[in-house]
Amino acid sequence: MGEKQPDTKERLLVFATLLGAFLLVSILAEFALRAAGIFETYGEANGIGYYSAYEMWGTRWFQKRSPGHHEKVVPEYTERFFVNEHGFRDRDWPLTKESDEIRVVTLGGSFVEGVGSTRQSWSYPSQLSNILESKFGHRAKILVMNGGVIGSDPVNNLQALKRIFYNYQPDLIVQAVDEGDWNVDIPIRGGLDRFNEDGTVSPGGPWFEPLFEHSHLFRAFILKMLRYKPGILISRSERNRRSNEAVVEICKVLEEQSRIAQKLDALLVVEMMFRRSEIVQGKIPSDRALSVKECAMRHASVVIDLGEEFLQRFSPEELDQLYWPIDLHFKPAGYKVWAQIVADATEPLVASRIESLIPSPSKADNLTP
Repeated sequence: MGEKQPDTKERLLVFATLLGAFLLVSILAEFALRAAGIFETYGEANGIGYYSAYEMWGTRWFQKRSPGHHEKVVPEYTERFFVNEHGFRDRDWPLTKESDEIRVVTLGGSFVEGVGSTRQSWSYPSQLSNILESKFGHRAKILVMNGGVIGSDPVNNLQALKRIFYNYQPDLIVQAVDEGDWNVDIPIRGGLDRFNEDGTVSPGGPWFEPLFEHSHLFRAFILKMLRYKPGILISRSERNRRSNEAVVEICKVLEEQSRIAQKLDALLVVEMMFRRSEIVQGKIPSDRALSVKECAMRHASVVIDLGEEFLQRFSPEELDQLYWPIDLHFKPAGYKVWAQIVADATEPLVASRIESLIPSPSKADNLTP
């Protein structure tokens, strides 16, 4: 006689046991990953919760906040700030420009806006305004307009320049760019052709993102096994393709900003920003950063390599202390250094512009008949 074959009931029992064991292990692994904070997203680490990079939150053409007083509370700090009528973290600006006034607009994302500065007066644009005012205030009025908004990128900034800041007649247009622009934001949102007719951007997240949102175990599979990039959630090959295209789009933005600057008789300044991870991991500069810098040098009057400037002043270990460890933005001290670097680089441009508007007393005497 042969061995007795298991009947259907026994097979189902074995299957149910194995399935139960798998589910139990999965649940325990899920709890362990969550408790350890492994694979937390940036929003979750800062107490905001999960949010999708593919959600183009409440904006048309460019990112902006609702006007009024705001308060931001995260584990590392609390900050209160005012948002003006156009949705930027700054006071309201007078539209009429005075004859002895120099206007500077700073464009960029969360670093330009001043996230992490804890006080509005400690953001980089505010501190830049103070430095330029102390240097040139006896000869001209200085207005620095903070055009930075968290989550925006150069394509958004170009729209803000066209639709808002053009009307304020800036003398200097200062655009910040960083690796998040070509590695995350533009690959997700698209380039200059991203907008629908009403100025919105159609969301286009991957089909599996809801599972990614709710399961840390699934995140382990996606990020470690498939080696997808957090936030962007696409394969490495697709990511590289989109990032290379994003560099081309950023160059188009800078070229268009240069044309706008010429129409305004203004000057374009480009800041090559950097992220904490680039400094700590020694990834400055990347090939894409070099490509963007080369393009900036063709279209801008001045290009400021902030990575180089900071590393001339600080060791990587010292520089790391200028960042909030969890939030990953600058602390007030970091913004202070940034403002001084930009002030030093743009001082000749501001001085030249003031000289063209208001000749110095000695030259004015020579012009007297």
